[in-house]
Formats: sequence, structure tokens, C-alpha cells
Amino acid sequence: MGGSFRKQPAPTLYPANKTPCTTDGLEIAFAVACAMIAFSFILIIAGIRGWERIWATVRVITALWIGLVLLECNFGYGWYVDKMKGVHTKYKAFSKVDITADIGLYIGLRGINVTLKGVPEYQHNEHIFYNEAFRWADPWVQGHIGFGPDAGQFNQEFRAKKVNGVPYPIQWVAGYFTVDEGQMRWGRKFRLAGWITHILLWLAFAVYLVTIILFWLVVRLGAIAMVLLGAIMILAVFFYGIIIMNDPELVIPFNAEDRLHPTFGSSFYFSLFTGFFCIFIGCLIWALDFFAPQKTAVMFNHTAAEFCQEESHLEQPEYGTSSFGVCRTERGVTVFRQSLRKRRHTIRLSTQSGRSTRSGSQNFMYNNNNIIPLEDIAQVTEVTVHVD
Repeated sequence: MGGSFRKQPAPTLYPANKTPCTTDGLEIAFAVACAMIAFSFILIIAGIRGWERIWATVRVITALWIGLVLLECNFGYGWYVDKMKGVHTKYKAFSKVDITADIGLYIGLRGINVTLKGVPEYQHNEHIFYNEAFRWADPWVQGHIGFGPDAGQFNQEFRAKKVNGVPYPIQWVAGYFTVDEGQMRWGRKFRLAGWITHILLWLAFAVYLVTIILFWLVVRLGAIAMVLLGAIMILAVFFYGIIIMNDPELVIPFNAEDRLHPTFGSSFYFSLFTGFFCIFIGCLIWALDFFAPQKTAVMFNHTAAEFCQEESHLEQPEYGTSSFGVCRTERGVTVFRQSLRKRRHTIRLSTQSGRSTRSGSQNFMYNNNNIIPLEDIAQVTEVTVHVD
């Protein structure tokens, strides 16, 4: 029965075909999440009218871009990278067999990733395609020198993979980060740089969420928060670049011609560019809100009532003296300026000075100037004037 309906009988269940993962699954998850949000926005954008459609698109794309960069750079392996193609090297320890392969080193905030891909992939009756990760995060401790139970997480993982028999080129690259003596302290410096940078990026992510909320409440405060967000990202990049500086530089030779010399990668430059971008956008929005607040309110879909509330929060009540007397600030516009928009006066109904004339149920007062502002009349409930 096992061979029925089969030209060449074979087992019913096959073992799993294990293949190397060439991309970090967490990075893909972040990208897919942002893509789903963007796709959902595309579905509803048709219901937005006029210029609000353009401003809403700009706001959503900018927010998704900044959030994606913060998460990808925090968990990615693109801070310090290098890759060599067509390297002739040993394949296994205690073996004279040489292979030709592409070797890549990708350093992140939480560890390193080493890739080995044969050219061609099938050589010496083996499929040469490896991707190994070594982490020093969680916990972020250096540990003792060596590979014992008191050593750091990176050294322990290196020892375990070496026992499992990973190819020699991967062991050779990862071994440079296990040494912690003299000037060869690349592992320690990259771990310290990753720890400080990842804390600053988490702080930037928190400020990023606060910035989104502030833009819905007060535009000017949101602009200030965005400038702060950009400054934190640039500070994270600055600390990373300063801490990993080492003499001598990290250079991993394989032969006289081929050597790995990593440099700053995509995560480093994405963080730097996004930081300057946030500062520029924050300063631009602050300037627009200062010189043209009503247009800025339209860009962020704020109503006139919300605009007045923003002004009242940003400009506290003040008292000053002008040529017209005391001027009180209320809702961002002075009472005197409000009275200039539409003059409303009480006019003297009699030619005799010092009298009060009743018209209907209200009392009108007059003086030598014949005019009294309504703001003063509103404070009077009932007036009685005695004439001798």
C-alpha cells in the first residue's frame, strides 16, 4: 500500500527542509505592521475631501516613516557592516578543503550576524549557506574572561556554536568579539555602544508617541516635541560613533587580499537622516504656526474653537496699560481688539448731563463723553441717579 499510485515509492512524511533565514523576522514584522496601517489608510483616504486629503496623507506617511525607522534601527543589524564576495577560505577545522564563498558581517545594537554563502552554493557535496547570530544583549553584561558559566552571553553562545560545528569562517569572524585584552576590546565597545544607543532610541520612541498626541492637541507644542525627538536620535548616533572608536580598527583578514573592514551601515545613516529631518520639520511647523497659525490649524485639521483654545493655553492672561487704558488678554485676543471689530456703544438719549433714562427694562448711563463701553455696563446690574 505504501507504494500505491507512485512511480517511485517514497516515505509518506518527509523531514523538514531547513533553510537559513537571511532576514531578521522581527524587522519584517515591523515593516508588515506599518504596511498594513498604510494600506488601511489608503482604503479610507477617498472619503477625505479637498486639501485635507493631502495634509492627512503627509501626516500619516511621516508618522509611519519615523516610527518604522525607530523600531528597525533599534532591533536591526545594520549599524556596522561589511561584505566580501568570492573569498577563498577554509571550510572546516582540521580540513584541507577550500571553498569560495561570500562572507558578510552585520553588527547591530544587540549582537552580530555572520553570513556564509557558497559560490556556487553546492560545493564538495554540501550545501553551503549559513546565517549565524551571536547576541550580547539581555542581559547586557560583559561577564568574565573565557567561556565558562560566568562569561558573557556572547562568549557562551560562541562556545555552544563551536561545539555544534559551525563553519570555520563564521568562527573566525565571531572570535574577534570574544577577546577582551589589551587594545582588542571590540566586543566590549560594541556592547556598550549598543546598550546606550538602544536606551536613547527607546526614549526617542516614547517622545515620538507624545509628539503624535501633542499634534492633535496643540500644534506648537507638537513641533517642539518633534525637535526634541530629532535631537535624541542624533545624540544616539553620536554616542554610537564615539564609543565604537578603537585603535586599532576592526579588520578581520582571511588572506593577503580579502579582509573584512566594516563601516557604518544603513541603520546608522537612517537614524542620522531621520533625526535631522525631525528637527527641520519641527522648526518649520513652529515657524508656520507662529506666523500663520490659522493656516497651520487647517493643516492639522483643527477647528476654529480648538485654535482659540490653543492660543489661550499658549498665551496666559496678561494685564498691560495702553493709551486706551487697561487691556486684558482673553483667548489669545485682547478685549480691546475684540471691541474694535464691531463697535457697540450706548448713546445719550437726553441732552441733560447727569441723568439716567429708562428705556424698556434696561438702564443706560451717560457721561460727559457720551459713550461708555459695554464691558463696563456689563458689570452694572442696576443704577440709580439722583438729580437735585
